[in-house]
Amino acid sequence: MVGVAADSVAERYEMPREAIDWPSFLAKQDPVWERLPQNFDEGGSVGNGIVGLTVHQDGTGNLLRFDVGRTDVADNRPPESLGPQFGRCRLPIGYFKLLPVGKITTGTLRTDLWNAELSGKVETDKGTINFRALAHATEFDDPFVHHAIQELGSGGQRQPVIFIEFKATGDERDFRWEWQADKSATTSRMKRGRLPPGYEPNPPPIMLERDGVSVCEQPLLVGGAYATAWMQTPATGAWRKTLISLGISPRPGVARQDTADSVRKAVGGNLDTFVANHRAWWHAYYPESFISLPTGRVENYYWLEVYRFASATRANGVLLDTQGPWFRNTFWPMWWWDLNNETAYMPVYTANRLELGLSLVRWMDRNIGNFISNVKPKYRYDSAGLWANSGLDGRAPIDLGIEGLQPMIGCLPWACHNYWLQYRYSMDPKLLEHLYPILRRSINYYRHVMIRDKDGTIHLPVTTSPEYGNGSDCNYDLALFRWGCHTLLEAADRLDYDDPLIPEWKEILAKLTPYPADSTGLMIAAEIPFGTAHRHWSHMLSIFPLYILNWDQPENRALIVKSVDHWVNLDIDSLTPAMTKWAERLRPPVHVNPKGGGGLRTYSFYAASSMYSSMGNGDKAHSCLMTHLNGLPKETKQTGGRRGISANGMYFEGDPVIESSFSPMASIQNMLLQSWGDRIRVFGAMPSAWPNAIFSDLRAEGAFLVSAEWKNGKTDWIRIKSLAGEPCRVVTDLPDGFVVTSTQPDCTAKKAAPGLLEINLTKGSEVLLRRDASVQPVVKPLPAADGVSNYYGVKQ
Repeated sequence: MVGVAADSVAERYEMPREAIDWPSFLAKQDPVWERLPQNFDEGGSVGNGIVGLTVHQDGTGNLLRFDVGRTDVADNRPPESLGPQFGRCRLPIGYFKLLPVGKITTGTLRTDLWNAELSGKVETDKGTINFRALAHATEFDDPFVHHAIQELGSGGQRQPVIFIEFKATGDERDFRWEWQADKSATTSRMKRGRLPPGYEPNPPPIMLERDGVSVCEQPLLVGGAYATAWMQTPATGAWRKTLISLGISPRPGVARQDTADSVRKAVGGNLDTFVANHRAWWHAYYPESFISLPTGRVENYYWLEVYRFASATRANGVLLDTQGPWFRNTFWPMWWWDLNNETAYMPVYTANRLELGLSLVRWMDRNIGNFISNVKPKYRYDSAGLWANSGLDGRAPIDLGIEGLQPMIGCLPWACHNYWLQYRYSMDPKLLEHLYPILRRSINYYRHVMIRDKDGTIHLPVTTSPEYGNGSDCNYDLALFRWGCHTLLEAADRLDYDDPLIPEWKEILAKLTPYPADSTGLMIAAEIPFGTAHRHWSHMLSIFPLYILNWDQPENRALIVKSVDHWVNLDIDSLTPAMTKWAERLRPPVHVNPKGGGGLRTYSFYAASSMYSSMGNGDKAHSCLMTHLNGLPKETKQTGGRRGISANGMYFEGDPVIESSFSPMASIQNMLLQSWGDRIRVFGAMPSAWPNAIFSDLRAEGAFLVSAEWKNGKTDWIRIKSLAGEPCRVVTDLPDGFVVTSTQPDCTAKKAAPGLLEINLTKGSEVLLRRDASVQPVVKPLPAADGVSNYYGVKQ
């Protein structure tokens, strides 16, 4: 490398110049509907982290629907009576109908990402109706504080507000706007059409009028209610404004009062300021980080999901579930912990949008008491757990006794892994202090049930590997047990805790049985080979996202490759008659596809892509990413029906599952930047399809901000800023002779091994590595080599 004299480094340092016209750049990412969406699955949406609006036609009906949703509108029945799927599930609210005077002939929609607004035009044989809609970014209070206050019997809280503005011409100035409440009942059907004995829907809605504001209150069977309030301002010329507020309260009458008050306040305020404040929040949000790719289609997807993520949750928003604030009838109206919730949050860390991850960690902090109550009484003194699905309060015993299933222990440790990532990417010691007792309790449950052989080897009893089967020494649990003990040791060291369990955690790591494996790679459990194609990768958590088995371990590379390849390529032809017979006994049934692909789902390829990225195989990672975006071949009913990415960028597997909309973001990030282990891997898995790429202010573990450009198939420059002063080790293809400049006068970048640099970067300092002195870093969008823009939305 080329060193720079210590007395000249700081003065020569120049931060890469930014040349991003954000409004213009994001306009190319906007989803555009050249015709009106025919159903919810095609619809355009807005959201603010707690409430959402979805716009679409109702099939071929002569109307436009505006469906509203709020993520914390959920039932409140005792979880022990019906379980979370029926007693604590999310509930539908309803929708508004725009009823034109004439017959709809055509129409269009567009999501303005930069301003977070949805605009549309409806044309009829009697005129036109133009509209724009937004869910105000900041016009609400913290919903959890709000609920706590209301439990004391008071209200007076701001509820989130949705704003819609209409401009009609011709006879359409007389279009009608009507409300339709949905039935307040679970949409889940455990056996597709059957509800548990004794289930009753909630009472019917109550319509009210409060000082010119219309209110629909929907009472809950065991007390409390949720409410929708709205008001249309008198038409001023061709303009008509509608404001909507949604609220929920465990106390009678509070939700109706607060929503009505919130609407009145918004109507009485300055609407120009109202809109300006909304836009200001989003204009500050987008530049937190930047990615540009040579393929417009993939770039469009990434930025659409950046928008959707901040529409779905916030630091003061509600924990993500399978749908976010856009509710439609679903089999999964709960919060799922055997994959969904953890996967949903994976993109926020590298995207440098850590504030969005706070909705998960704050939820965990608030509900540790319920996690404790989820384990048997004899373990509650030091343990905690969480079942595969829960209500918003996290009350879900880990041994529910569901037909054919054993205890599922790993859900809370897996959620703790997300909490750990929130810490690792921020290095905020307060987060580690809060995580420690939750993680300790979740790992203690493993300690209580583990079994020792005569030779001292530690095993785990029969547990459930999510959706596959029951077995001893499930790889799912072994990986989380091992990760948890290792992480507790690191956390205790960082926090300077003299924990009495430290010796036992070390012993567990030394004596815990190896992961069961056979000639095809990692098994499900000691007695269960991975022989039936399956959508989950739970048996490979050790590879991703835990990275306990990783590519930096030459002794494990063959096992990693065999395991991932076998999972991705397994089909029914590989099943022996005995395995087929065994598979038929699984609960729920495992579906296989005789045409290949087996029980894989489109979303499975997010994990496969990330695993191949961890191996440095960019072409396979890219292939899996595109499989996720394109979807698998048309499926039969036996293999799960329609599934994949819809025209609006949402993922559907029969029903919407939002985590699989977000997960391709992480697949893209992992090709550009990885930071597992103790090093930052810049452009570590670049596919041949991407000869050029650029990113700015992506975040790495250890709290580093990283910017870099990939030009003509090699790294041109890297800029790293340390936010916490952690050790900085960088894997890069920069050749000998690269140039180092830094804001830190004594900064050096030493070659520790081929392709590995050690940089002595202190907190607050930054370093710039350039291929040669002629490189002048500029952060700017790349041209789309495929010529694609505005890919999403419905086309003619």
